Amino acid sequence: VEFISQGFKFSDIVKVSQQELGYLPTGPNITYNTNFRNGQLITAQSEIVYLVENGTKRVFPNLTVFLSYSYRLQDIKVVSIYESQRIPDGAQMPLNQ
Repeated sequence: VEFISQGFKFSDIVKVSQQELGYLPTGPNITYNTNFRNGQLITAQSEIVYLVENGTKRVFPNLTVFLSYSYRLQDIKVVSIYESQRIPDGAQMPLNQ
């Protein structure tokens, strides 16, 4: 999840020998990019939906609030619980009037 959140793709990986790998210094661990899913609707559980905004996930408290933004259920992306837990909680989504 951290690898993909940085914009990397597994198809971009280049296989090198153990000897070549030994010439490269070890850097810091890759962390999750909290802005990776900005603007997306996500769920890790079928009944809880969030909007990812400014690196936080903002919960929709109910379907009425969700629909007040003219979002569509088919636009929700299912992510793993692991990934969902990497995104800090933000403010609850208010009714859009």
